[in-house]
Amino acid sequence: MRRTDIAAVVILLYGRNTGLISERGRRLAETAVDDPADPFQLVTLDGDAIASDPLRLLDEANTVGLFASRRAIRIKATSRNLAPVVGPLLAAPPPDTRVVVEAGDLNPTSPLRQLCEKAPNALAIPCNEDDAAAIDDLIAETMKAAGLSIDPEARDLLRGLLGGDRLTTRNELDKLTLFARGSGAVTADDVTAVVGDVSMLAIDQLVDACFLG
Repeated sequence: MRRTDIAAVVILLYGRNTGLISERGRRLAETAVDDPADPFQLVTLDGDAIASDPLRLLDEANTVGLFASRRAIRIKATSRNLAPVVGPLLAAPPPDTRVVVEAGDLNPTSPLRQLCEKAPNALAIPCNEDDAAAIDDLIAETMKAAGLSIDPEARDLLRGLLGGDRLTTRNELDKLTLFARGSGAVTADDVTAVVGDVSMLAIDQLVDACFLG
């Protein structure tokens, strides 16, 4: 996998599209190192763990790899504020280390979001729900990779059933291509037989979020 040339030490991914956050987080972490399968080069940390032990992130970021200089740390953020942990890292950035923080739907006043938006050596990237154009691109990409075509009626039906979360959409597309394997083309009947209406999941999540504050 080609290494992406990003100068930022910390990359914050936030928003409602949890699937896209995870997908981008994995890609940004893996492309920062020579061998993503090497646990010394690519480390995954839990947000609660580093919030409870603020020095752990600094120690991990400054650890020298055994066989390669480049390292990446992927953090699964939780509801706890990680700004006090990330701040010292931005103030004294380690060489050849990329830290990717995968957060939730942070509002503009979030300390972590404000920190990463203002710091010259950090990036804050919003991950919004997939719109119709993004879903069309995912359909085309998946069909091409599977060696399948899809007729306009099936595409329109499929687009209406898919929702705004990237991971859920990919799962449904994978089921569909597996079902249609060997047929050469995806039809509306295939879509009806396999794909659930995951567009309603986004509405359910919104309602849950409203009640939970």
